[in-house]
Amino acid sequence: MTKKILPVIFLTFINTLGFAILIPVLPFVVKNYNASSIVYGFLLSIYFIFQFLGAPFLGALSDHYGRKPILMLSHFGTLISWGIFGLAYFVPGVSLFGIALPLYVIGFARIVDGITGGNMSVANAYLSDITTPPEKARAFGTIGAVLGLGMIIGPTLGSFSSATRFGYFGTAVVAFLISLLTLICMQRYLKESLAPQHRVAVVVSNWLSHLNIWRKIRKYREKVLVMNILQLRIFFALAMTAYTSVIVFYIIDVFGLSEKELGVFLLFVGTFVIFNQGVLVKKFVQFFGDKKTLVLGQLFMMVGLLTIHLTTKLWLFILLYYTLNLGLSLSLPSFKALITNNVSRSEQGEIMGIDEALNSFASIFAPTIAGILYFQVGGYAFSIFAGFLVCSLLLLYLRTKKFGL
Repeated sequence: MTKKILPVIFLTFINTLGFAILIPVLPFVVKNYNASSIVYGFLLSIYFIFQFLGAPFLGALSDHYGRKPILMLSHFGTLISWGIFGLAYFVPGVSLFGIALPLYVIGFARIVDGITGGNMSVANAYLSDITTPPEKARAFGTIGAVLGLGMIIGPTLGSFSSATRFGYFGTAVVAFLISLLTLICMQRYLKESLAPQHRVAVVVSNWLSHLNIWRKIRKYREKVLVMNILQLRIFFALAMTAYTSVIVFYIIDVFGLSEKELGVFLLFVGTFVIFNQGVLVKKFVQFFGDKKTLVLGQLFMMVGLLTIHLTTKLWLFILLYYTLNLGLSLSLPSFKALITNNVSRSEQGEIMGIDEALNSFASIFAPTIAGILYFQVGGYAFSIFAGFLVCSLLLLYLRTKKFGL
C-alpha cells in the first residue's frame, strides 16, 4: 500500500514543511515588531478565514476537473504567498494604527496562501481515490506520520534559516524554493487519480454558492454517522487550533527557550507524531476500530489539555505533551477515514472540502480567542480549550444517548 500512496506522502510532507517552517519564526517576528499575542492570533486566523472561503470551491472543482490541476493551483498560490512574505522584510517598520507595516504585508501573504489553501483537502481526496475502505485509516495514519516528519524538519529549517543575519527573509527564501521545487515535481511526476468516469459532470460556476457550507452539510443529513463526525470535527478544530496557536508562546514564556532551542524542542517532540501515527494508530484501529479510536483520541486530548499547564518541570511537561499529542494523532486519521468511508467516490473531494472548511471555520476564531485568553489567564487557557471537547461529547450524547458513534 505504501508504494501507491507515495505521491500523497510527498505532497503531505511538502505541505507540512511549508507550514511548519513558520512555527518557531512567527512568534519572534511578532515580538520583534512589538506586537502582542493577540496580533499573532489574528495572523493565524486570517489564513483560516480565507481558507474557509476557498477550500469548498477547490474541493468541488477537483471532483469535476480532477485532483492534479487543483493541487497545482493551490501550490502556485503558496509560492506567491512566500514571495510576498519575503517582501515584508524590506518594508519600513513604521506603525499604522499601532501595528508595524511589515505585519500588514505578512497578513496579506497569509490571505493569498489561505484563499488557495485547499490543497490538503484535495490531497486527502487524492488519497481516498487510491485506497480501499479497509486501507483508509492505516493510510491516513501513515500520512500523519509523514506530517510528523514535516513537523520535525520544518521548525528546524525555520529556526536556523531565521537565525542568520537575514532574519525571517531567509526563512521566506527557503520556503519559496521548496514550493517552487514542489510545483515543478508535481507537473512532471504527479499522476491524476480521479478517472473521468468518476468525475462530477457539472460543476457549479457560482463561487458564492460554495460558501454555504451548511447547505452542503444538509446534503448528508440522512447519513447519521457522517453528521456526528462533522459535529465532532468542529469542536475538535476549535480545541486543536486554539492549543497550537499559543503553545509556542507558552513554551517560550515558561521555559525561556531561544529560537534555536525552540527548534530543537520541536524537533524532539515531532518524533511523537511519527511514532503515534506511524505505529500506534494502526494498532488502536485494529484493536478498537475507527469509531472507538476516535473517541479515545478525544479523551486523551482532553486529559492533555487539562494538565499540560500544571507543571514547570520540562520532563513532566513533555510527558503531558505526549498525552495530548497521542489524542491528536488518534483523532485526525479516524476523522478522515470515517467520513470518506461513508460517502460515494464522486463525493470525496466535496466531503474533504467540507471537512477542511469546518476546520477553517473553527480556526477563524480560535487563534484570536486563544491569544486573548492566553494574554488574560496564561496557561489556564488550555483548560478552557479542553471545554470545547467536553461540549462536543455532551452534544454527541444528547444526539445519540451514548458516547459512541
